[in-house]
Amino acid sequence: MEKFYVLYNDCYGGFGINKEAIKEYNRRAIEDGQTTIYEIDSNRFEPDRDDPILIAMYLDKEWNTDGNRLNTKHSRINIAEFNMNVHGCIDIHEYDGQEIPYVNKEKLLKKECIKILYDDSINDSTKISKLKTLIN
Repeated sequence: MEKFYVLYNDCYGGFGINKEAIKEYNRRAIEDGQTTIYEIDSNRFEPDRDDPILIAMYLDKEWNTDGNRLNTKHSRINIAEFNMNVHGCIDIHEYDGQEIPYVNKEKLLKKECIKILYDDSINDSTKISKLKTLIN
């Protein structure tokens, strides 16, 4: 099954990446043709946690040789892997800056219900049956 990744902060302090990592992010974003560039000295670095550039930086063993190159003194960036079927259903629980990504079951249920309801290849009675099975 296809997978996707989400970055999160694994220590108390909150999600953030250091100035060198923001510079590298901007360099890769420009190379990729993106227009969203972040200020180096800003505390407003807030990309999606599944941002493909940020994920690539974390996974790039040549750039991120020891797995710590994104970290700040108040963050320890880690990565979680999920099956693609839950994409769009991931939330991050945060306590004092330490984060835990998890599948939001309500979002997943809604996503599955919508998929069934808009499936034109099945009739209404099959849709009802599938929805009943899903919610029980």
